[in-house]
Amino acid sequence: MRLVLSMVLAVMVSASAEAGGCFGKKASHCCSAPCVSTPCAVACEPAGTWEVVKRTVCVPETVVEKRTVDVCVPEWVEKSGTRKVCKTVVEEVDHKYKVMVPTCEEREGVKTVCKPVWVEKDVTCTVMVAHEEERNGVRHVCNVVPVVKKRKVCEDKGHWEERVVEHCVVARGCGKKKHCGNGCGTPCGGCTTTTVCKVWVPNLVETEVEYTCHETQVTTEPYTYKVTVCKPEQKTHKVRVCEYVKEEVPYKYHVTVCKEEERVCKVKVCRNEWVEEPYTWKECTWKHEKKEVDVHVCKMVQKEVECKVWHPAPCHVGHACPSCK
Repeated sequence: MRLVLSMVLAVMVSASAEAGGCFGKKASHCCSAPCVSTPCAVACEPAGTWEVVKRTVCVPETVVEKRTVDVCVPEWVEKSGTRKVCKTVVEEVDHKYKVMVPTCEEREGVKTVCKPVWVEKDVTCTVMVAHEEERNGVRHVCNVVPVVKKRKVCEDKGHWEERVVEHCVVARGCGKKKHCGNGCGTPCGGCTTTTVCKVWVPNLVETEVEYTCHETQVTTEPYTYKVTVCKPEQKTHKVRVCEYVKEEVPYKYHVTVCKEEERVCKVKVCRNEWVEEPYTWKECTWKHEKKEVDVHVCKMVQKEVECKVWHPAPCHVGHACPSCK
Protein backbone atom coordinates (compact mmCIF):
# COMPACT_ATOMS: atom_id res chain seq x y z
CA MET A 1 0.00 0.00 0.00
CA ARG A 2 2.86 2.41 0.79
CA LEU A 3 4.46 1.64 -2.60
CA VAL A 4 1.24 2.57 -4.42
CA LEU A 5 0.86 5.87 -2.55
CA SER A 6 4.49 6.86 -3.29
CA MET A 7 3.95 6.19 -6.99
CA VAL A 8 0.81 8.36 -7.06
CA LEU A 9 2.67 11.21 -5.32
CA ALA A 10 5.51 11.07 -7.86
CA VAL A 11 3.09 11.27 -10.79
CA MET A 12 1.32 14.32 -9.30
CA VAL A 13 4.61 16.13 -8.68
CA SER A 14 5.77 15.55 -12.28
CA ALA A 15 2.44 16.80 -13.66
CA SER A 16 2.59 20.02 -11.66
CA ALA A 17 6.20 20.64 -12.74
CA GLU A 18 5.33 20.32 -16.42
CA ALA A 19 2.26 22.55 -16.00
CA GLY A 20 3.85 25.56 -14.28
CA GLY A 21 7.54 25.17 -14.98
CA CYS A 22 8.41 26.25 -11.48
CA PHE A 23 10.35 23.11 -10.58
CA GLY A 24 12.18 22.97 -13.94
CA LYS A 25 14.23 25.48 -15.95
CA LYS A 26 11.54 26.59 -18.46
CA ALA A 27 10.51 29.81 -16.67
CA SER A 28 12.64 32.90 -16.15
CA HIS A 29 13.99 33.84 -12.70
CA CYS A 30 12.43 37.29 -12.64
CA CYS A 31 9.75 37.45 -15.29
CA SER A 32 7.44 34.53 -14.48
CA ALA A 33 4.76 35.37 -11.93
CA PRO A 34 4.55 32.12 -10.02
CA CYS A 35 8.31 31.80 -9.46
CA VAL A 36 9.29 35.32 -8.45
CA SER A 37 11.91 34.95 -5.68
CA THR A 38 14.92 37.00 -6.80
CA PRO A 39 15.76 40.54 -5.59
CA CYS A 40 14.85 41.96 -9.02
CA ALA A 41 11.23 40.80 -8.72
CA VAL A 42 10.07 44.31 -7.86
CA ALA A 43 11.41 45.75 -11.12
CA CYS A 44 9.99 42.97 -13.34
CA GLU A 45 6.24 43.11 -14.05
CA PRO A 46 4.52 39.67 -14.18
CA ALA A 47 2.97 38.88 -17.58
CA GLY A 48 1.36 35.72 -18.92
CA THR A 49 -1.91 33.77 -19.21
CA TRP A 50 -3.54 30.78 -17.46
CA GLU A 51 -4.73 27.83 -19.60
CA VAL A 52 -7.03 24.96 -18.52
CA VAL A 53 -5.55 21.67 -19.75
CA LYS A 54 -6.95 18.09 -19.40
CA ARG A 55 -4.45 15.53 -18.20
CA THR A 56 -4.63 11.78 -17.57
CA VAL A 57 -3.48 10.65 -14.08
CA CYS A 58 -3.37 7.24 -12.35
CA VAL A 59 -5.62 6.97 -9.26
CA PRO A 60 -5.37 4.02 -6.77
CA GLU A 61 -8.58 1.98 -6.37
CA THR A 62 -9.24 -1.00 -4.04
CA VAL A 63 -10.89 -4.03 -5.71
CA VAL A 64 -12.13 -7.25 -4.04
CA GLU A 65 -10.93 -10.37 -5.89
CA LYS A 66 -11.58 -14.04 -5.21
CA ARG A 67 -8.47 -16.21 -4.90
CA THR A 68 -7.85 -19.89 -4.17
CA VAL A 69 -5.44 -20.50 -1.24
CA ASP A 70 -4.10 -23.58 0.63
CA VAL A 71 -5.49 -23.89 4.18
CA CYS A 72 -4.42 -26.30 6.99
CA VAL A 73 -7.50 -27.82 8.70
CA PRO A 74 -7.14 -29.73 12.04
CA GLU A 75 -8.46 -33.32 12.05
CA TRP A 76 -8.83 -35.50 15.19
CA VAL A 77 -7.97 -39.22 14.78
CA GLU A 78 -8.72 -41.83 17.47
CA LYS A 79 -5.84 -44.25 18.19
CA SER A 80 -5.44 -47.20 20.60
CA GLY A 81 -2.48 -48.82 22.40
CA THR A 82 -1.24 -50.33 25.68
CA ARG A 83 0.46 -48.73 28.67
CA LYS A 84 1.89 -49.75 32.06
CA VAL A 85 -0.05 -48.62 35.10
CA CYS A 86 1.09 -48.80 38.75
CA LYS A 87 -1.72 -50.25 40.87
CA THR A 88 -1.84 -50.60 44.67
CA VAL A 89 -2.51 -54.12 45.97
CA VAL A 90 -3.56 -54.65 49.65
CA GLU A 91 -2.48 -57.90 51.36
CA GLU A 92 -2.82 -59.25 54.91
CA VAL A 93 0.45 -60.48 56.52
CA ASP A 94 1.45 -61.69 60.02
CA HIS A 95 3.26 -59.04 62.04
CA LYS A 96 5.24 -59.89 65.19
CA TYR A 97 5.65 -57.26 67.89
CA LYS A 98 6.78 -57.09 71.51
CA VAL A 99 4.71 -55.72 74.40
CA MET A 100 5.69 -54.80 77.97
CA VAL A 101 3.13 -56.50 80.27
CA PRO A 102 2.94 -55.29 83.93
CA THR A 103 3.26 -58.11 86.51
CA CYS A 104 2.83 -57.83 90.29
CA GLU A 105 5.55 -59.53 92.44
CA GLU A 106 5.88 -59.94 96.24
CA ARG A 107 9.26 -59.14 97.79
CA GLU A 108 10.75 -59.09 101.34
CA GLY A 109 12.76 -56.33 102.95
CA VAL A 110 13.95 -54.80 106.28
CA LYS A 111 12.92 -51.36 107.49
CA THR A 112 13.95 -49.26 110.49
CA VAL A 113 11.10 -48.30 112.81
CA CYS A 114 11.16 -45.82 115.76
CA LYS A 115 9.24 -47.13 118.79
CA PRO A 116 8.14 -44.79 121.64
CA VAL A 117 9.47 -45.61 125.18
CA TRP A 118 8.34 -43.64 128.30
CA VAL A 119 11.13 -42.82 130.84
CA GLU A 120 11.05 -40.85 134.13
CA LYS A 121 13.73 -38.13 134.44
CA ASP A 122 14.63 -35.45 137.01
CA VAL A 123 14.15 -32.02 135.51
CA THR A 124 15.42 -28.80 137.15
CA CYS A 125 13.35 -25.72 136.37
CA THR A 126 13.16 -22.11 137.50
CA VAL A 127 9.90 -21.09 139.21
CA MET A 128 8.78 -17.53 140.03
CA VAL A 129 7.62 -17.50 143.74
CA ALA A 130 5.50 -14.60 145.02
CA HIS A 131 6.75 -12.66 148.15
CA GLU A 132 5.06 -9.75 149.96
CA GLU A 133 7.22 -6.65 150.72
CA GLU A 134 6.51 -3.42 152.61
CA ARG A 135 7.62 -0.17 150.95
CA ASN A 136 7.50 3.57 151.81
CA GLY A 137 6.18 6.28 149.49
CA VAL A 138 4.88 9.85 149.26
CA ARG A 139 1.38 10.75 148.15
CA HIS A 140 -0.56 13.95 147.41
CA VAL A 141 -3.62 14.71 149.61
CA CYS A 142 -6.33 17.31 148.82
CA ASN A 143 -7.79 19.21 151.84
CA VAL A 144 -10.62 21.83 151.89
CA VAL A 145 -9.52 24.83 154.08
CA PRO A 146 -11.67 27.92 154.97
CA VAL A 147 -10.03 31.19 153.87
CA VAL A 148 -11.10 34.79 154.77
CA LYS A 149 -11.04 37.20 151.83
CA LYS A 150 -12.13 40.78 151.15
CA ARG A 151 -14.28 42.13 148.34
CA LYS A 152 -15.81 45.48 147.34
CA VAL A 153 -19.60 45.84 147.69
CA CYS A 154 -21.88 48.73 146.57
CA GLU A 155 -24.39 49.68 149.33
CA ASP A 156 -27.37 52.02 148.83
CA LYS A 157 -27.49 54.36 151.82
CA GLY A 158 -30.41 56.50 150.62
CA HIS A 159 -33.39 58.02 152.48
CA TRP A 160 -37.10 58.79 152.03
CA GLU A 161 -38.31 62.34 151.23
CA GLU A 162 -41.83 63.84 151.19
CA ARG A 163 -42.67 65.70 147.95
CA VAL A 164 -45.78 67.64 146.76
CA VAL A 165 -47.13 66.50 143.43
CA GLU A 166 -49.89 68.22 141.32
CA HIS A 167 -52.42 66.26 139.29
CA CYS A 168 -55.78 66.96 137.52
CA VAL A 169 -59.14 66.00 139.04
CA VAL A 170 -62.13 65.41 136.69
CA ALA A 171 -65.54 66.70 137.73
CA ARG A 172 -68.37 64.29 138.41
CA GLY A 173 -71.04 65.92 136.22
CA CYS A 174 -70.49 66.47 132.52
CA GLY A 175 -71.72 69.72 130.87
CA LYS A 176 -70.63 72.18 133.52
CA LYS A 177 -67.84 74.50 132.53
CA LYS A 178 -65.18 75.30 135.07
CA HIS A 179 -62.27 77.57 134.44
CA CYS A 180 -59.04 77.15 136.33
CA GLY A 181 -56.11 79.42 136.24
CA ASN A 182 -53.61 76.76 135.15
CA GLY A 183 -55.50 75.71 132.02
CA CYS A 184 -56.67 72.30 133.21
CA GLY A 185 -60.31 73.14 132.65
CA THR A 186 -62.20 70.85 130.36
CA PRO A 187 -65.68 70.98 128.89
CA CYS A 188 -66.78 68.39 131.42
CA GLY A 189 -65.17 70.34 134.25
CA GLY A 190 -62.08 69.58 136.41
CA CYS A 191 -59.11 71.25 138.15
CA THR A 192 -55.64 70.33 139.62
CA THR A 193 -55.02 69.22 143.18
CA THR A 194 -51.79 68.72 145.20
CA THR A 195 -50.79 65.48 146.94
CA VAL A 196 -47.87 64.74 149.36
CA CYS A 197 -46.03 61.43 148.51
CA LYS A 198 -42.81 59.72 149.72
CA VAL A 199 -39.90 59.37 147.24
CA TRP A 200 -36.69 57.28 147.83
CA VAL A 201 -33.48 59.17 147.15
CA PRO A 202 -30.59 56.69 146.40
CA ASN A 203 -27.02 57.09 147.71
CA LEU A 204 -24.58 54.37 146.43
CA VAL A 205 -21.50 53.87 148.65
CA GLU A 206 -18.67 51.37 147.81
CA THR A 207 -17.25 49.52 150.89
CA GLU A 208 -14.91 46.54 151.57
CA VAL A 209 -16.49 43.49 153.20
CA GLU A 210 -14.80 40.34 154.57
CA TYR A 211 -16.18 36.93 153.59
CA THR A 212 -15.15 33.28 154.21
CA CYS A 213 -14.70 30.75 151.37
CA HIS A 214 -13.39 27.17 151.15
CA GLU A 215 -10.36 26.36 148.95
CA THR A 216 -8.78 23.00 147.99
CA GLN A 217 -5.12 22.70 148.96
CA VAL A 218 -2.78 19.82 147.87
CA THR A 219 -0.23 18.59 150.42
CA THR A 220 2.31 15.71 150.41
CA GLU A 221 2.53 13.12 153.16
CA PRO A 222 4.55 9.87 153.61
CA TYR A 223 2.78 6.48 153.75
CA THR A 224 3.60 2.72 153.85
CA TYR A 225 2.24 0.17 151.35
CA LYS A 226 2.68 -3.58 150.59
CA VAL A 227 3.86 -5.02 147.22
CA THR A 228 3.83 -8.64 145.92
CA VAL A 229 7.16 -9.44 144.17
CA CYS A 230 7.93 -12.64 142.20
CA LYS A 231 11.44 -14.05 142.75
CA PRO A 232 13.00 -16.93 140.75
CA GLU A 233 13.75 -20.19 142.57
CA GLN A 234 15.34 -23.47 141.35
CA LYS A 235 13.22 -26.61 141.83
CA THR A 236 13.71 -30.27 140.83
CA HIS A 237 10.86 -32.67 139.96
CA LYS A 238 10.34 -35.92 138.04
CA VAL A 239 8.86 -35.82 134.50
CA ARG A 240 7.83 -38.65 132.14
CA VAL A 241 9.60 -38.24 128.81
CA CYS A 242 8.82 -40.13 125.59
CA GLU A 243 11.95 -41.36 123.81
CA TYR A 244 12.09 -43.06 120.37
CA VAL A 245 14.23 -46.19 119.96
CA LYS A 246 15.26 -47.42 116.48
CA GLU A 247 14.49 -51.06 115.64
CA GLU A 248 14.83 -53.10 112.43
CA VAL A 249 11.65 -54.98 111.40
CA PRO A 250 11.23 -57.37 108.40
CA TYR A 251 8.28 -56.70 106.06
CA LYS A 252 6.80 -57.76 102.69
CA TYR A 253 5.87 -55.44 99.85
CA HIS A 254 4.48 -55.74 96.29
CA VAL A 255 6.27 -54.44 93.21
CA THR A 256 4.86 -54.01 89.66
CA VAL A 257 7.42 -55.20 87.08
CA CYS A 258 7.01 -54.89 83.28
CA LYS A 259 7.97 -58.08 81.41
CA GLU A 260 8.55 -58.37 77.66
CA GLU A 261 6.05 -60.55 75.72
CA GLU A 262 5.93 -61.37 71.98
CA ARG A 263 2.60 -61.26 70.12
CA VAL A 264 1.36 -61.77 66.51
CA CYS A 265 -1.30 -59.78 64.66
CA LYS A 266 -2.67 -59.41 61.13
CA VAL A 267 -1.62 -56.24 59.30
CA LYS A 268 -2.73 -54.94 55.91
CA VAL A 269 0.23 -54.05 53.66
CA CYS A 270 0.04 -52.00 50.45
CA ARG A 271 2.19 -53.15 47.50
CA ASN A 272 2.67 -51.38 44.13
CA GLU A 273 2.35 -53.61 41.05
CA TRP A 274 2.89 -52.61 37.38
CA VAL A 275 0.10 -53.85 35.02
CA GLU A 276 -0.35 -53.40 31.24
CA GLU A 277 -3.77 -52.17 30.17
CA PRO A 278 -5.22 -50.98 26.80
CA TYR A 279 -6.30 -47.37 26.30
CA THR A 280 -7.45 -45.03 23.47
CA TRP A 281 -6.54 -41.40 22.77
CA LYS A 282 -7.28 -38.70 20.19
CA GLU A 283 -4.49 -37.28 18.05
CA CYS A 284 -4.71 -34.02 16.08
CA THR A 285 -3.42 -34.09 12.43
CA TRP A 286 -3.31 -31.21 9.91
CA LYS A 287 -4.96 -31.64 6.50
CA HIS A 288 -4.26 -29.36 3.48
CA GLU A 289 -7.36 -28.05 1.65
CA LYS A 290 -8.00 -25.43 -1.07
CA LYS A 291 -10.36 -22.61 -0.20
CA GLU A 292 -11.67 -19.50 -2.01
CA VAL A 293 -11.19 -16.25 -0.07
CA ASP A 294 -11.86 -12.57 -0.74
CA VAL A 295 -8.65 -10.50 -1.15
CA HIS A 296 -8.52 -6.69 -1.29
CA VAL A 297 -6.22 -5.60 -4.17
CA CYS A 298 -5.10 -2.01 -4.95
CA LYS A 299 -5.02 -1.18 -8.69
CA MET A 300 -4.04 2.04 -10.55
CA VAL A 301 -6.92 3.38 -12.68
CA GLN A 302 -6.45 6.16 -15.29
CA LYS A 303 -8.56 9.29 -14.81
CA GLU A 304 -8.81 12.61 -16.69
CA VAL A 305 -8.49 15.75 -14.55
CA GLU A 306 -8.46 19.50 -15.37
CA CYS A 307 -5.55 21.70 -14.26
CA LYS A 308 -4.42 25.26 -14.83
CA VAL A 309 -1.12 25.93 -16.70
CA TRP A 310 0.67 29.27 -16.58
CA HIS A 311 2.17 30.56 -19.84
CA PRO A 312 4.68 33.32 -19.00
CA ALA A 313 5.43 36.26 -21.38
CA PRO A 314 9.00 36.72 -22.71
CA CYS A 315 11.37 38.99 -20.71
CA HIS A 316 12.24 42.52 -21.95
CA VAL A 317 15.93 42.63 -22.87
CA GLY A 318 16.35 46.39 -22.37
CA HIS A 319 14.94 46.38 -18.81
CA ALA A 320 17.29 47.33 -15.97
CA CYS A 321 17.52 43.92 -14.43
CA PRO A 322 20.98 42.42 -14.32
CA SER A 323 19.68 38.95 -13.47
CA CYS A 324 17.43 38.67 -16.59
CA LYS A 325 19.44 37.00 -19.33
